[in-house]
Parts: sequence; structure tokens; C-alpha cells
Amino acid sequence: MSHAAAVQLGKIVDHHWKFHSEEQAKKISIEGFEYIILDPSDKALVRESIMQSLYMRQENRQIVKQYVRCVTTIARFDYPDQWQSFLPQIGQLIQQGQQGDDKALIVGLQGLKGLVKKYEYEMDDDREPLHSIVAQTFSVLGGIVNQVIAVEAEKAYEVLYLIAKIFYLSNQLKISPYLSDDRGANLDPWILLLKTIMDRPVPAELDSPTEDMDEIQRRDSHICWKLKGIASQCTYRLFSKYGNPKFSDESLEEFSAAFKEKYAVPLLESHLQIVLRRPTNFVGSKALNFAIKYITQSTKMPATMGKLKPFVERLLTQVIVTPIMLLTHKDVTLFKEDPIEYVRKQYDFTETLFAPKNTAVDLLTYLC
Repeated sequence: MSHAAAVQLGKIVDHHWKFHSEEQAKKISIEGFEYIILDPSDKALVRESIMQSLYMRQENRQIVKQYVRCVTTIARFDYPDQWQSFLPQIGQLIQQGQQGDDKALIVGLQGLKGLVKKYEYEMDDDREPLHSIVAQTFSVLGGIVNQVIAVEAEKAYEVLYLIAKIFYLSNQLKISPYLSDDRGANLDPWILLLKTIMDRPVPAELDSPTEDMDEIQRRDSHICWKLKGIASQCTYRLFSKYGNPKFSDESLEEFSAAFKEKYAVPLLESHLQIVLRRPTNFVGSKALNFAIKYITQSTKMPATMGKLKPFVERLLTQVIVTPIMLLTHKDVTLFKEDPIEYVRKQYDFTETLFAPKNTAVDLLTYLC
């Protein structure tokens, strides 16, 4: 019943939060759609209670998912004009978390993730509020990382995953001045965090080789591999945008040169380590995909290609062609049962965008 109510709240927020007046609702709603203009006092009540509700229901992941969706949507329409208290509320929850309230810490990070997502694809002046949020919160997040990085527990992994996700959403389109100023001095601990996550071993039960598709799906959704996946994605994104000063914005040339000098090769070592484990061990699909992308990007620069050369033959013969590009048992079964669907999946953009097999084809092309 509670889950149904949370879903209904999510639908109300999704469909009706954007309506500011009856005239606007008529313009943007589809014909025959029964729109609702929520009273400002109703909206205020939701804003005031949504984070507390999220805190109270942390044990129920399905309800949490709906509430986080609501927070993200409300922030998109109401922050900062109608929800000035949101960032201070997030700060208070994170502070409670640093004092031992793990649940408050998770809720604070979920709220911050929803807030930065509002600005993920904004450009120029519209992005300025995000730069301010990053400057206010990232030093605090760094302190949290120092507290949990050595803890081997699922809660600690979840905290690190949320922080890494916040980092990605805040910087994937354009890096924040807080991190790029002074030749990226403030970026150093974040690169160290992401590299540490990629280099850290996973438990043996998540590392052993397997061809069972259900088991592969289970492992891919495990927090350990999700964490490695987002770390690989963050570092690939930074390297592809700032690893070569020739292709960076003029304002970021100095930062890009420093990034290339300090991080390009050490991060290549971490990504290479992930890929080279694939023939004998299980590697999460997302981590493997972005590690291959990083190596592919590395072939385009002399400094990283020089480090990569000794491994090219091994990559070609032991990793790319076998086993990544081999047909899986699932592929063979699907081809026998439904060859048309098999062919469709090979060329469906949504199916192939993050598939390690397709990424490996790109790497094979560049190497050869």
C-alpha cells in the first residue's frame, strides 16, 4: 500500500509539478488529459516533508526510488526560487551523517545527487549555480570519503557510489572551476579516490569466472561492480575531454596539460588492469566497457600509446578476440530461437551503446 502511494506521488509530481497555471496546463498537456493545478500550499507541504519521508523509508528501496525521483523533479522546477531551504537541508543531513547517523548521510547524498542533476546539461550562465554547489559541498564530500574509503561494508560502498555519481553528474559535461582552477589542484584527491576504487579487489565470489547469464546480471548489479563501473566512467569521461590539450577549450588548456601530465598514464594502468583480468576472471560489464574506451582513447596519444605498446599483442590475442568478441551461450541460444531478434540487437543503438563487445571492435580497429 505504501509503495502504491509512493508511485502515485511520483506520478503527480512528474505530470503536474510543471503546471504553473491553468493556461499553461492547456498549452502543454495532451488533448483530453485531465490536468491538476496544485495549490502552492500543497507544493510547499511536499517540499517541506519529502526529505523527512525519504529518511523514514530508507529500508524500502522501492519507495526510496520513487521519493528520489520526486526530489529530482521538484528540484528541477522549484530550486532555488521556491526551495531555498533545500541545500541547507542537505548540508544538515550530511552533517548528521558525519556524526554517526548513516541513514541521514545517505539521504543527504541522495538529495544532493537530485539537485546537481538539475544542472547536468546546463551551459554557460545557467550552469553557475552548479559551480557554487560544487564549491560548497565537494570539500565536505572529500571528508566523508576519508571516513569510509577503508571500510569494507555495503553501506560504505553505497556512500562512495553516491559520491562518485554526484561527481560524474557535476562534471561530465564541463568540469567545475572548483576542480579545474590552479591546474586542477582540487582534483588530485578525486582522481586518487577513483583510481583506488578501480584498483581495489572485489570479493572472490564476485570475481570468479562464470558464463551463467543470471549470475552475470546479479554481479553487474552488485554495489562493488557498480562502484567500479562509475569510477571507470568518470575517469574515461575526464580523459576523453581533457587528456589532450590540443582539443580542449582555450580557457582549460593549462588544466588539460596538467591532467595529461599527472593522470593520463596512472589511470591507463588502472583501466588496463581491469581489461587484462577479463580472460581469467569476471569483470563487470560497465567497468569493462569504459576501461576499453579509455584504452581506445589512449591509442590516439603518443604518451599513453607508448605505455600501451608492450600490451598490444596480449590485448589482441588474449582479450579482444578471445573472449570478449566470442559469441556467448546467450547469443547462440537467441540466434537459434529468434534470428531476427538477434540481428536487431546487434544494430540497436540502445543495446550496443555500452556493450563491451562493440567497444572492443572499436579498439581492435584503432590498434590494427
